[in-house]
Order: sequence, then C-alpha cells, then structure tokens
Amino acid sequence: MFGFPFAARPTRRRGFRLVGVALAIWASLGAVGHGGSAASLRARALCGPIALSPRSEAEARLFLDALDGRFGEHTLGEAAIVASRPTDPDACEEALSRLVALRSAAFTALGGEGKTPPAAEKSARRLLTWIHREGSLVDYDAAASDVVRTLCEGRFNCVTASVLYQELARELGIEAAAAQTPGHVWTVARFGDAWTHVQTTSPRGWDRLLAPGHVVASGSAANDLTLEWITDVELVAKIYYNRAILLAQAKDYSAAVEDARAGLTLSPGDPTAAANLAAIVNNWSLLAQAEGDYLLASALVLQGLAWFPEDETLQANDIFIHHSWACELARQGRYAGARQKLEAAVTRYPHEAALNEGLRWLERPCNFGTE
Repeated sequence: MFGFPFAARPTRRRGFRLVGVALAIWASLGAVGHGGSAASLRARALCGPIALSPRSEAEARLFLDALDGRFGEHTLGEAAIVASRPTDPDACEEALSRLVALRSAAFTALGGEGKTPPAAEKSARRLLTWIHREGSLVDYDAAASDVVRTLCEGRFNCVTASVLYQELARELGIEAAAAQTPGHVWTVARFGDAWTHVQTTSPRGWDRLLAPGHVVASGSAANDLTLEWITDVELVAKIYYNRAILLAQAKDYSAAVEDARAGLTLSPGDPTAAANLAAIVNNWSLLAQAEGDYLLASALVLQGLAWFPEDETLQANDIFIHHSWACELARQGRYAGARQKLEAAVTRYPHEAALNEGLRWLERPCNFGTE
C-alpha cells in the first residue's frame, strides 16, 4: 500500500499580497510584509539580471535615455506616454499631440505672471486650479496610471496627475519635482528659498513645507510621514509598477512580470518594486502548482530565486512545490522521478526535514521502482 510520508509535507506554503508603496492604488490593496528582508531586497534589486528587453523602438530609446538616471531626450510627459505602452500607434500620436497642445495652452493662460518667486508661486497655484478645470485632470481613478488615458480621457491618479502638473510647471519656468510618502506621490515646487508640496489630485491641494526630508503633518504625531525625493525616471517607473499590480490582481501574471521587470529596469534600486516582482512570480508559481503544472511552477519559483536568492518566502514555496511534485510522482508509482525532485531540492535545503524524510522513505527497498 502506498505510504509516502504526507504528514511531513511542508506547511510553509506562502502566497503574497502585493505591497503598494508610492502608489495611487495602495490603500485599496493594503500594505503587508514580505518574507525577505529589506536589506536583501535592496541588494538584489539590480538592473542586470532582471532588466527586460524593450517591447518597442520607442521603449528602447526610453531605456537608453534613462541609463544615467535622468531623461535627456524625453520630457517627463513624453517618457510617461512611452511607459504607458499604448497598443494603438494612433493613440500614442494623439496623446503626444494633446501634450503639446496642453503645454501651449498652459503657457498662454498662465505664462505672463513673471519669474520672481511670488509671481512663480502665483502661477503654480493657478496652474493647479487650471489643470483640473480646463486641462486634462477630470475624473480621479485610483487605477489610472496610464498617461495616454489621462490625456485622452481625463482619468488620473497621483502618478499621472504629478507627471502632467510637473510637465506644465516646468513649461512655465517653475522648479518642480516629485516626492513620495508611503502610498502616495506628491509634487514639490520651489520658489526662492520656500518649498511647497502640492497634492496634484485636488485643485485645492496646496500646502507649505520646508523641503523633502521633513515631515508632512497628518493629524497626529504618530502618523507624520517623511517626504522622499524621487527622480523623473523613478516617477515614470511607477507607471510600470502600478500596471504590474493591476495585471497581477487580474491573474495575468506573464504580463505583470514583464511590467514589473520594466519598472525595475528604470528604477533598479526600488526595494518595494523588487518585493512586488518576487510576489508576482511567487503567486504565479503557486497557481501553477495548484493546477497541477509542476514543471511551470518549478521553473517560476527557481527563476524568482535566481533574482532574489535570499527571499525566505520564495524559498518556502520552492520546498513546498518540489515536495508536492515528488508526492504526485510517487502516487503515480514514478519513484525514480520523485527521488530526483527531492534530491535536487535537498541540494538547496540540506536540513529541510520534510525533504529528507521523503528521501528516506523512497530509499526503502520496496520503493526502488523505475519510471
């Protein structure tokens, strides 16, 4: 009678929930911990092994332009349009035309205020109202990280609103850049020695601040948040990052991995983006295992570990998947195959009790079967 030691089956099967940081959709997803340490994720968020081949000539130019950590050939808005990956070339052209027209209209309406700090601040305040009432920001949509959609339909979130506000502010000669707090992207504008952080998702989102690195009061001292500078390249990377989360929620894991890798190609030092790539690969591997596709599950979890070898959650699921695969092969009487899977896993985890107990069971004389 078949007696593979199922009682020793690993119990550390772990699925991920995606971590939303500097995301417009963070609040709806929830932020949860990740099995790997922040230090290991930072260490492994390197462009080389994760970097993705561009999907189009325009994206290839974008990636090359961003190699030094800044855009030289693209404005922020133009880079965001490429990162939105419009599938219809006409939609891309329409978005670029609308961006040019928007810059012109903003300059015509607001460009006569002057260059002194008080005049520039007045222009910046007016721009925030103008972009909501007469510009492209019409309807807030937490999932609207696609700048093409923002320009053509008016739907926006904190990422796309920040992109367009900064694009137009710079057209007016206003010094503007992006900053983030957990779960949100802001614009920070400078007027002489004074700084203002701007909530671009609201026409009334104007507030004083000393500079990034200082706290944003949020109602109680315990909940104060610190603004952190992000570059234009890092801001554009969040377009890929947000889309990857939405695709993963829809279980389109292949496309989600592609977008997550594209985001890390632009912003290789983002530990939260790295955590989400690990999460997507992990969840995809567990779905494949649950559907009985052990070959795909194994390939995915091993790829995840090639990118993030110290990730404890991927390690736990590597053990779970390969132990489950060995169990299935043993059920079918394919003992040699079961031994092969366990032996390979034991080389990675020599002290894992469940794997070693399975091997000892298979080494019993009555179980030396062939395929």
